[in-house]
Amino acid sequence: MPFPTFKSFPRIDLSAPEEAVEISTELENKNDDITEEQFVNFVNSVLPESLQLTTEACHQLTLPAKDTNGCLDEQQARMFVNHVCQLQEIFQVADQRSSLKIDHSNLSQTLQSAGFNLDPEVCLATWRRFAGPDGALDFSQFICCASHLRRLCGSHVTMKQKGEWHIPDINEWLLQSMESE
Repeated sequence: MPFPTFKSFPRIDLSAPEEAVEISTELENKNDDITEEQFVNFVNSVLPESLQLTTEACHQLTLPAKDTNGCLDEQQARMFVNHVCQLQEIFQVADQRSSLKIDHSNLSQTLQSAGFNLDPEVCLATWRRFAGPDGALDFSQFICCASHLRRLCGSHVTMKQKGEWHIPDINEWLLQSMESE
């Protein structure tokens, strides 16, 4: 089966899962921002039990979007849930043995499907940083990995636009960033 890409996904309709609708309705009635705990419950309500995200993975996913109170608004929460559903599809295709994990041999193609075209050296550094003790990536680790790469790539683009950074190659910059962390 070919790896899907973000461009091939329709927008996920989040109105289907009952628990997500219940949480969404509760939040609309309160007219409040969404706390981290509510967001974790919201995300996990649309995922199969076997792929439930950890609080840390949800935290990594939302880092750049939280307000000063550490909250998201409902629109942001829905956007992130949609993003997680897209990454879930990519992850499940990469999990060729149905082990709920992906191994190093699939990482490059999996990340490419998620929109990251990385050199082999950067892929290896990424793997070393995010793989678990068993040498594989579970879904939460994959979400952390993709979220971290998204933030680093966004930072690179912003710095280049402002003329603050003089490393023209994103892969070189990613490698330097990961090595310095």
